[in-house]
Amino acid sequence: MDLSERCKHTSPASCKLSPCGRYVANLFQHRVVVRDVETLKLVRQWSSTDHLREVHWSPDSELLLTVTAKTELVQVWRLEDAKWNASVDESFAGVTRVAWSPDSRHILCFSDLQLRLTIWSLVSKEAYYIKYPKNRDRSLSFHRDHRYMALAERKEVKDHVGIYNCDTWSLVHTFPVETLDLEGLQWSPNGRYIAVWDTMLEYKVLVYTPDGHLQKSYSAYSNGLGVRTMAWSPSSQFLAVGSYDQKARLLNHFTWTPLIELEHPARQLQGEDTPVCKCLCAHSWPSSCSCRYADEMARGPLQLQTVRPDPDRPNPRMGINLLDFDAAGGFIVTRNENMPNYLWIWEVAQLSRRALIQQAMPVRTARWNPVLPGILAYCCGTRMVYLWTEKHGCRALDLPHANFVANGLRWSPNGRSLLLVDKEIYTLARLHDDVLGLA
Repeated sequence: MDLSERCKHTSPASCKLSPCGRYVANLFQHRVVVRDVETLKLVRQWSSTDHLREVHWSPDSELLLTVTAKTELVQVWRLEDAKWNASVDESFAGVTRVAWSPDSRHILCFSDLQLRLTIWSLVSKEAYYIKYPKNRDRSLSFHRDHRYMALAERKEVKDHVGIYNCDTWSLVHTFPVETLDLEGLQWSPNGRYIAVWDTMLEYKVLVYTPDGHLQKSYSAYSNGLGVRTMAWSPSSQFLAVGSYDQKARLLNHFTWTPLIELEHPARQLQGEDTPVCKCLCAHSWPSSCSCRYADEMARGPLQLQTVRPDPDRPNPRMGINLLDFDAAGGFIVTRNENMPNYLWIWEVAQLSRRALIQQAMPVRTARWNPVLPGILAYCCGTRMVYLWTEKHGCRALDLPHANFVANGLRWSPNGRSLLLVDKEIYTLARLHDDVLGLA
């Protein structure tokens, strides 16, 4: 593994690789900085009159979008032309969320109080308005061919899903959904279904076709906190649902009923032949952690460390908060927030647990390689970055930079490098074939 030089940033969330994989952008106070991934040489730098709170690459990697912290001014910068820029003033309605359209020529701005969604065209300078969108993190999803947009809306005290044409931004179809307070929606990778889930107070998963036909209304239980996260498999054959009862359920696309419940026992793992990767650390302090792994087979009951959630606080830290398929859809990684030191890896073909990873410290971030199947990277806020591969199991890679700990990570689009982020600096790690298990 080869590490680049370290670069400063203002916010860990602002460090983002371009979709083409050639550049990395970050915010530093009132400036947006773009560097070359290979050399980390400065490519572009722009200044704003106010501190910047977020930055987003356009899908074609030609433009950058920033939002100022106080004035909520949306600014657009062109990578190939340092003098070109555009700005959108949404201070009257407020800006709570921004996003790019798939064609990279429209900006979507969500206003305060869920009053409207404004779509600004960078070509014609026209604005399109959609009333009463639900401003949730996952209330917006695009079809795989980028021709249509599904948007969660609230009309006449009822949740709806609106289907819009991305060329004209006109309404194609709208239909009501059977939810109390729609939490999110997601278009399937093949574009045939739209999955909708309800508020955390009600366990309900609804699967619709884009024309509004209800395929299935699924509820695993009642009188308890419901769905926390959801993910489609790349083939759209499976819909994985993680909930607050510390289980993940794998629904099939024929009957939309569970093939299996992936259980995360709170205290004890019963005697099964499950590979367990244990991190053996001499110290728990991040700067002096020397990590090595012991791979063993759990044949008897295995005691698991758990964290009891505080019942007096809202949004309890419990349940499945990480659920993701790998690039080929052959593996699933899950994390139960009651057990932050563990990662669970499941094999879809066998419908069984493939491995259990036990760390000395809580897992901060875990992400599958976007290109190469069966390769998982994760970090725990230490001077190590960790890899699990289907072929070799777990390994720990040391980060020689002084005073640097990996609090977050992101894969490059080609799956060959990792962007490692600390609180105030970031670095790039290039992984060799032997590290990725390809040699």
